[in-house]
Order: sequence, then C-alpha cells, then structure tokens
Amino acid sequence: MGATDESEKQSLDSIILEPGIKCIGESSFKTFPNYRDEIEQFLKERKNRTKKELPFVNQEQTFIKLARALSSAYPYVVLIGEQGIGKSMVLDYTVRALTGEIKLSEVKKLVPEAAPLLKQMKDKARQFENRNYLLMPNLKEPMKVKAIPYTKPDDINHDFELAEDFCLEISQLLTYYITNNKESVKVNLSERQLRKLVLSKVHEMYMELYADILLTLSNKIKEKPTIKESLDNMISVVKLKPPQNLNQDVPKAEWKFYVKRGKNSNFLEYTTEAGFTAQRAQLSIEDIEQGLEKTYVHVSISNSWKGFLAEMKRIKVLGKPANFCETVVKEEFEKYNTEILEKAIQRQKRKPKPTQIDFDLDLIRRVNEYDPAKKISKETINDIMSEIKTVVDEFTKPAKNDELKNQMLSVYEFFNTEKNLLKIVMGTMLREIENMEKTPPGKLIKQPSFDLPHGVSYLAIDDIMSVNLLADYAAPTKRISWSKIVDTDPQTLFCSYNELQLPPHMAIASLGELFKSSILLFTDSFSDFISTITSNREMSKGMREQFLDYLQTGIITFVNEGVTYQFEAPRIILGCDNEDPFMTYRAGTGEKRDETGLRGRITALPVSEVIENTLEARKGTLTVLYDTIDKFNNERGVDITLDINAANMLLREMVPKESLILLKYRDLWKLTEDVCAYAVSKNTTNITANLLKQRTKDYLPPGFFRFVEFETEHGGYFDMPAKAVGHVNGLTVRDSSPGSVLKNRSQFLAVMDKTKTNVKHFELVDATSEKTDDNTIKSYELAVDYIRGLLSDKKLKLFEGGDWQLKTHFGGFWDKIGGPSTSMGMAISILSAFSGEEMYKNRFITGTIDPINGNAGIIGGTYHKSLIPMRLKELSPDNEKMYFLFPAANMKEFTKDVIFDPFEVQKNITCLPYENFEQAYYLLSCGANISKKNWEDSKNQGKTRLEKTLKEVNKRFGVK
Repeated sequence: MGATDESEKQSLDSIILEPGIKCIGESSFKTFPNYRDEIEQFLKERKNRTKKELPFVNQEQTFIKLARALSSAYPYVVLIGEQGIGKSMVLDYTVRALTGEIKLSEVKKLVPEAAPLLKQMKDKARQFENRNYLLMPNLKEPMKVKAIPYTKPDDINHDFELAEDFCLEISQLLTYYITNNKESVKVNLSERQLRKLVLSKVHEMYMELYADILLTLSNKIKEKPTIKESLDNMISVVKLKPPQNLNQDVPKAEWKFYVKRGKNSNFLEYTTEAGFTAQRAQLSIEDIEQGLEKTYVHVSISNSWKGFLAEMKRIKVLGKPANFCETVVKEEFEKYNTEILEKAIQRQKRKPKPTQIDFDLDLIRRVNEYDPAKKISKETINDIMSEIKTVVDEFTKPAKNDELKNQMLSVYEFFNTEKNLLKIVMGTMLREIENMEKTPPGKLIKQPSFDLPHGVSYLAIDDIMSVNLLADYAAPTKRISWSKIVDTDPQTLFCSYNELQLPPHMAIASLGELFKSSILLFTDSFSDFISTITSNREMSKGMREQFLDYLQTGIITFVNEGVTYQFEAPRIILGCDNEDPFMTYRAGTGEKRDETGLRGRITALPVSEVIENTLEARKGTLTVLYDTIDKFNNERGVDITLDINAANMLLREMVPKESLILLKYRDLWKLTEDVCAYAVSKNTTNITANLLKQRTKDYLPPGFFRFVEFETEHGGYFDMPAKAVGHVNGLTVRDSSPGSVLKNRSQFLAVMDKTKTNVKHFELVDATSEKTDDNTIKSYELAVDYIRGLLSDKKLKLFEGGDWQLKTHFGGFWDKIGGPSTSMGMAISILSAFSGEEMYKNRFITGTIDPINGNAGIIGGTYHKSLIPMRLKELSPDNEKMYFLFPAANMKEFTKDVIFDPFEVQKNITCLPYENFEQAYYLLSCGANISKKNWEDSKNQGKTRLEKTLKEVNKRFGVK
C-alpha cells in the first residue's frame, strides 16, 4: 500500500458517525422502503374483494403444519410463539373446521394442502364423541376402578338398567339367602362344640321355664305372702323329657311337688292363678301337672324347642352319621336331668330348708351360655355359588358391552375364589338371625346384612353392588364437540367427588373438563395444565407418568385418596403458549432441559413472529390494519379514515428489517384502535402522519424536558468538562415524571488514617443520604460485583489493606433516584475511577449489567431516554455531537418507536446498540467523537481496551 492509500485510509478512519440508529454488523441503519404505491393498490383491490379469507394472517404454513401434526399417531399439538402473532386464531379456525362449523370445502379453496389432513382428523374425532361411562364395583380390587366406556346413548341406558338389576339380584341373594333358606342351610361343628351347644340350649330352655313358673307367677301374687310361701315350697323339681322323635311338637315335663296344706294355705287361690279350674271340688297332683303343662310348657318351651330343633337340623358333624345330632340331644338332656335330680335330693336333706332362690342360683351356675362360630357347610356354599352363577348367566347374555359382561363374571369369580370369606360372612349373618328371632316383639333390632371388606372399610353388599352412571358429557349430536379449558385445577380437570363415605366406584360425583368433549382446547392455559399434571401436589402425584401413558394409549389414570381410576378417554388436544411449556431453565447456566418428558408425545410447533417481507405478507398486515379500523367504525358509529402516509408508517412499524415482517398483529390491532380513539378525541376523522407524531408528543409526561432545560439555566451538564475520570452520564425516565441526566461520578480516595478499621471500600453516597430506592441500590451492587470479578485475578495491594474508598454518587439530581437500568453506567464509572481513564461527557448510556459475564440486559423506555440527549443537542450552544448507547436487546422496540418520532431523534443524535461492558467502555472513551471505524471495530477494540485497562490498574495498585 502506498503513501496515498495510507493517508486515504486515515481520512476514512476519521469520518465521524452521522446521526441515526446504527446496526451492529452494518455501517448504518438503512431507511425502510416507501410502501405508498402498494397501499394504494391494496385499497383498490380491497374495494372489490369477494372471496372468503382466512381469519388469521400470514400463518398459512403454521396451519398446514398443525394439520399435518394432528394426523400423526398422537393428535396432541401445542403452538409455541410470542403473544399476539395469531396462534389462538389458527387453533380456533382448526377447531371450527373439525367440528363442522366451517366446511372442509371452504378450507380446500383457501389452503388445499390442509383440507384432506383435517378430514382424516374429523373422522377420528367422531370416534371420540359421546363417550360416556358406567362404573361397576371391583370386588377383587376395590381400590382400582375401571370405567366402562360407551359411545351410544341407547347402549349405555340399556346396560345401566341391566347393571342395576344385576347388582340388586346379587345383593338380595346374599342378604336374604339365610333367611329364605334357613331350613336348608347347613353348618359344620365339631362334636365337642355340638355337645356344648346342646347343653347350653337345654339349660336355656330350663331357665325360661322356671322364670315363667316362678318369677312371673311370683309377680302376680307378690302381695299374698301365704301364697308366695306356698309357691316357694311347692315345686321341688321339673324335668323335661325330649320326645322319642325330635320332630315331635315339644318335650314332656315331669314334676315333683312338695305341697304343704296347712290351715292358712290358700291352695285353691294359687291353683286359680296357675290357670287351673277352680270350680272343681278338689284337685289332684295330676290335675296340677296338666295345668302347668298347658300354661307354661306349651307357651314357654314350644318356641324355644322349635328354634332349637331347626338349629340342630342344620348342624353337621364331620365324620358322624346324619342322626348324630339327635343322639347328642337325648344324651345331653339325660345328663342335665340327672344332675337336676341330684341337686334336688341334696337340697331336701339340708337344714334349714333351702329357698327357691338357692335353686335358681344352682341352675345359673350350672351352665354358661355357649354360641360357637358356625361355619357354613361346603354344601351350602356350593348352593350359594350355584345361585350366583345363575344370576350372572342370566344378565351377561343381554349385555351390549363386553367389559360389562366381564365385570359381572368377576363377581362370580371373586366369591368362587373367596369361599372362606363367604363362609365367615354367612356364619355371622346366621348368628344374627338366630339372635333376632330370640328378641322380644317390639324391641328395635338391626337387620342382618351381608358386609364385606371393601376399600378402606366394611360395607353392606347392597351399598357395594351399586352402579355409577357418568353420562351426557358429550351431547348426542351429529356435530363434533369441543371444550375450552380455562381452569387447570386437578378436580376441575379430572373429577369432583362426593363427601359421603361411599364405595370407591361411587365416590365420583362428576367428570372433569378432560372428559367433556372429543377436542380439548388450551388457548391460554397450556403451561398451567402441564404444571398441574407434573407437580407434586397430592391430587396430581404421579400424574406425569400416567399422563404419558394416556397420550400413548388413550387411557387416563388418576389417583384420589388411594383409589386408582382408569378411563378410556381418547381426545384431540390443542394448545398454545408464549413459551415452551416442556422446558425448564437450570439456574446459573441458562441451560434448557425437557424435564417433563412430554415433548415426545405432544408435538410442539414453534410459530415464528416474523416471515419473509413479501408483497403478499405486507397485504396481510394491511388487511389487519384496515379491518381494525372498520371494526372500530362499526362499533363506535364513526367514519375514521387512514391517510396513505399514516398507513405507510403503521406498516413500517411491523418491519424490523427490510427482509422480514412482524406477525405481532395483536400489538398492531391495539395500536390502531388507540390511534382511532386519539383521532376521535382530536375531533378529526382522518388519521395522518402528523397526527401519529402529535400523538407521540401528547403521550409524553407533562413537563418531560423540564429537568433537561434546567441544566442550561443552572449549570449541570453544560458545565461539565468534555471528559473526566469516573464521570459517566446515565439516563432516567420514570412514569409521569420528567426525564433527566443521571451523572454517575466515582472517585477513588486513599484514606490517610490507617488506624481505621472496617472501612467501607465501595459506597453509594446517595444511598446513605436516602436519595435512592432499592432498585438503584441493587443496580449499584451488581456493578460492584462485576468490577470485583474483573479485578479478582489481579494481585492488588489495595485489596490487602483498609486504607482506601471508592465513592459513587449522582451529581445534580433533584428527584428521588430509581430504576435498575443504571448498573452498566455505574460499572463503567467505577472502573474509570480505578484506571484513571477519562470518559467523554457527550455519551449517554442506559442498560443493566450481568455481574457474571458483563452482558447488557434489556431495559424499558428506550425511545423516551433517547429524547434527553436529543433535547440537550438542541440546547447546546456549540451544537456538539451526542451519542446514545442502549442495549442491543432493545433494538426492535426502539426502531419501531422512532417511526412515530415527532422530535426527529435520528436526525439529531447517533444511537448505538451495544452488547456488553467492554464494548460500552470502549465507546465511552475512544475519542471526542466516535468515528465510523471506531463503531465498526468496537467489539474487538473493546476487548483490547479492557485488557489494557486492567493491566494499568494492576500496574497502579499491584503488588510488586
């Protein structure tokens, strides 16, 4: 390269950057093309448009991808993309096409590729429709409930009645079998148990007889002591003789009397009370015996004997002949009678003579009541099982659903497997029935019931054998139904439950949203839905794995209070979300992981917020724009029109780059409506470019430039030197408050008094004076953390002692300081104070700093902050150049806002997006004015400058 070329290069290097927004990687921010001619042509075509159009704009490819994804093995799709780009509209149109609200022939005209795919899914959705459920008891595993699905209302109504009748038959058979077949019920006892039982029953009959003769009659004549005395001494013993044949009516009785006929004895009165005939002149002992037999034996013993006889007929003693019970009865009667006579003889020999009370006590002590656990015999159980089989065979034949048939068969299989349990329950019922028969008439008693362990408690068979019908969750119409899910609470999604203690299959009161339709639409709550089924809450515990199975099999399983419910519920699931609902971010690394495992089952379609900037794409955006104005006019009864230049500005706002156009039509719709309302407030019906700019100016807070203009009158910015160590100009804009320059000033001080301890090395002076809020203090701490990190690998002597301070404050600020976007400026100010490098005052910076990597974070109010250096430029007596540095992350938002700029920021100041601390540090210190080369090399030069600066700091404060 020659000398001439070298001098020319130096000349190019010194070219100052002109005002405007500069793009990273480009020399300047290119002006958007003018679309006036296109808009005029669009308006002509709009007047003559007749064909139907899609409700969403520029998202045809998303619609096709959605239709293709639905036709795959798993019809579950979620659209992921930024808010307001048409995701919900695409979903809504798809649902309307599937449900028949929009004819597929119309879809074919507009998007031919999607129509056959949707037809395929429409046929599948019909199979999911009208899916109602019948819940039967699961006797074998009550804590596992499987619902029987139906798709035809007539079938489920038929089977519901059939199932109810079946359950009723089974419960009545088991509840009343003992009562209805009491005579034929056989029970098993051992010989020892049988003898103890017979002895107990014999004793019981004797006690009843003596109670009636002695106690009842005693009560009748208790006011006649002579008769009572006669009574006490009259009867010595009564002996019951069982019939020769146990089938005879009642036992005979033998009586032994001791009758004292003294002159005070009212024997005739006694005999009258006993029921004897008093008209006869004289009564013999035989007469008294017959009277007693008639009055007491037939009344007291008759019912007891019949019950006793019936019970003996049911008993089987294994290994003994059929008449063994009869033999035992006679033997035990004889033993008992023998002991009674022996007791009577012993009493007669006693002196003084014993009373009747002594006699009663002898009997009571003689035998304890005995009631063995009777085991129902094998023959009886087989008979019960035969009757259950008959009922099952009767009801399974007409059942329309094979699963219902299997549920009925499972009832027989359960009892056939659990015969021992059947024996125990039936034996318990038999004892209860026998006790009930002994209960005096009129006394309230609990009817015997067939109780089984079911779920977490014992329940009566008529409660267990019940049917739960969960129907009418999809109305039987020809059209496919859909539900919009808005609440993701587990009980709302899955089921609600009865509070009463019921068998598990009866606990469900109603089904949730997941069961109501064949198409489920999650327009705004898909992330909440995923969060619900993957959380650790009790209602959704384990739901992630179960939901994965559901997505693959169409069978949904959920758990409530230990009960597992299983429903066959295939569905089409559609959703949308602003962020990927399946991804989680690892703290500190920024790493994304699919923690839920659901992505493999649910197709996640990313929906771009931009498309190629073509003529057709721009026509779509203009359609949204003018349709919004038409809607506003129709709703408000006005006639707002849009000037071509204003339309050009609104269209340009949707173009972030020449090659791309934004699809964030919700923002465009809101902006257009707001502009229309602004026009009405200004009593005009025509929206012009000047009106749009005037709107921006009117929307500024009142007195927005008040503090800036104060700078010219009372010093401040204009009194600052052109460059200084530790001086960095930040910007602050708060809601409803004027904008202002935030002068970051950091100063390094060596503390002379080395005896001081616990010196506060870094101090934000304004925090001490309480002129800052918590956000600003947090920003300062982030800045200090980053600078500490930069210097941490240097061996600096200042970090070894406590004899220095670095103070930072905001000079000349008259309002309460606030906001997180000051941290980048403060960090640069602090490093400048350490290094001694000067920062230029015609730089204004805003942005947050990441304390780990120094990257610039997104901030708010970028455009309004740019107005502050713009106004200072206008007020500058020397018309000095101004540079506005803002985070590159704010580029899209800033370039949209300046389209409506009434102050012509781009003509007055140079706006530079930066990415990190090192780039910003370089741009604030590279010269009085920033050249084109400075800007183009700012990334590389920033790294170089920072390395050099850190070496200077180490040289200045390092340990030698």
